[in-house]
Amino acid sequence: MNQVCLNCSEPLQGNYCIYCGQSAKVHRFTLKHVFSHDFLHAIFHFDKGLFYSIKELFTRPGHAVREYINGRRVAHINYFSMLVLLIMVFSLAEHITPFHYTDLGDGQEDIWKAIDSLLKEHPKLMFLTIVPLEATISYLMFQKAKQNYSENIVLNSFKTSATIILNILFLFIVSVIHDIPTERAVNKVMALIVTGYGMWFYYQYFSPFYSNRFILLIKSLLCTLLPILFVSIGAAIYFILYGIKN
Repeated sequence: MNQVCLNCSEPLQGNYCIYCGQSAKVHRFTLKHVFSHDFLHAIFHFDKGLFYSIKELFTRPGHAVREYINGRRVAHINYFSMLVLLIMVFSLAEHITPFHYTDLGDGQEDIWKAIDSLLKEHPKLMFLTIVPLEATISYLMFQKAKQNYSENIVLNSFKTSATIILNILFLFIVSVIHDIPTERAVNKVMALIVTGYGMWFYYQYFSPFYSNRFILLIKSLLCTLLPILFVSIGAAIYFILYGIKN
């Protein structure tokens, strides 16, 4: 048991901090805990702290999530709860807005048709699949940080949640434009924002572990772009198989 609270750094006097309420028993993330406890907790409980977590993700994302993993958790929503909730909100927004991703074709109609189909029919599958993919890439790319695979799942769950928020914002913006060339331009801007956010997130999170900032920047860029590349390839394969089937 810790001698001081990992959330507020005050001395502990029992099983819970008397100052902030966080449990004295703060564990490292493991696959057993992620799937046997946190996943079930996400399904049946939605903690307070959603808006605090969102604020932190867009003001100091890497630092906030690193602090969460290190034990500063009481003010945050559970990472699985946040991810599941935002997937539900995205799915609702995708159905009520008139925008279709196929409008963004511009020479890549097949890929956008596959993405549109995936997001409409299987949004949970798409977003929940990308988290372990991102976790695998960041785990391999930032081994010097000694963050285990489960901790990479947690940090990428937060990153994916922020990306979903940006995608929800994108849906509502393009839904009021009603002009395909402008929608495509907004999509390009949003792609740059999502890429920039991913780099910012990884750079902040792993900054204490790397003294060479250029190497850290390159690794952050690769961790951001590689999942996008793999998802695009996966969408193309899905379209081929879906097209053959139908």
